[in-house]
Amino acid sequence: MAVLRVGNSSKTDSLVFAHTPEGKLANSREQKEIKQLKIRAEGIQEDGFKYKRSFGREEREQRNLLFKEVKDVRLPKKTAGLQ
Repeated sequence: MAVLRVGNSSKTDSLVFAHTPEGKLANSREQKEIKQLKIRAEGIQEDGFKYKRSFGREEREQRNLLFKEVKDVRLPKKTAGLQ
């Protein structure tokens, strides 16, 4: 029987933690990929914020492209097979 405990996971002991959503995610192999995507998105966003108020047209376009890439990393588009 599959059990999922919903609630405050910080109030659970180590035996029950494995049955919380956070515990299941911590033990999954996708966790590393999620962490790497978050780090990549933060780095791209930092690059976008490096531009100051006084910049030219090219820098503005570059900044907008960086922010668009952050959106694509954080919210990937659904592929045709998954819809």
